[in-house]
Amino acid sequence: MSVPQPPPLPSIIGHRGAAGHAPENTLASIRTAATLGAAWVEFDAMLTGDGEIVLIHDERVDRTTDGNGRVAAMDLAVLRRLDAGSWFDPKFAGERIPTLGEAAALLADLGLGANVEIKPASGHERATGRAVGEFLANEWPEGLLAPILSSFSEEALDAARLAAPNVPRGLLVGRVPIGEADSSGSAAPGSIARRSSFAPIKPRRSSPRGFACSPTR
Repeated sequence: MSVPQPPPLPSIIGHRGAAGHAPENTLASIRTAATLGAAWVEFDAMLTGDGEIVLIHDERVDRTTDGNGRVAAMDLAVLRRLDAGSWFDPKFAGERIPTLGEAAALLADLGLGANVEIKPASGHERATGRAVGEFLANEWPEGLLAPILSSFSEEALDAARLAAPNVPRGLLVGRVPIGEADSSGSAAPGSIARRSSFAPIKPRRSSPRGFACSPTR
């Protein structure tokens, strides 16, 4: 199988936008990343109870909003009423949980590349991957650099591959599987790509043979 390869990446990618400077996974965080000079950002994509794709990391809204409950059990209209900014700093009061469509439109305005991490709620891996892939195939802004898809879920990535086969994909791992590391402790060249037909991305530590892999969350 031919795996789409990611474009050349900058050495720094804004995590959840610019999570150290603004509330993570919000439009404010993406704008802040651009202001700080980032050319690419990473953010998380999860399905709501009514099948919309929103930017949020946790399965529950408790940590990053003024609400409580599971994202997968809440409709978009309910999620949109939550304050996703005040927990970080009062100056971000009123910041909302954005949809993937809103984030993509902002990326186009700012000229940013994106690593879209599929972050499915438990039990929604395939549905989330399919929804994100279909969005990329049908609704990604024309002229905007295609993103890189990543996930810890092979099932989600496989569903995204079926919907958007030309978008580069990266399997995220907490640790390199036994038998796929060289004597330095780094992954053997291409091992993760061979293992699951995904291109390895998010490198932090390079092996002597040029492959890079790192634990990430």
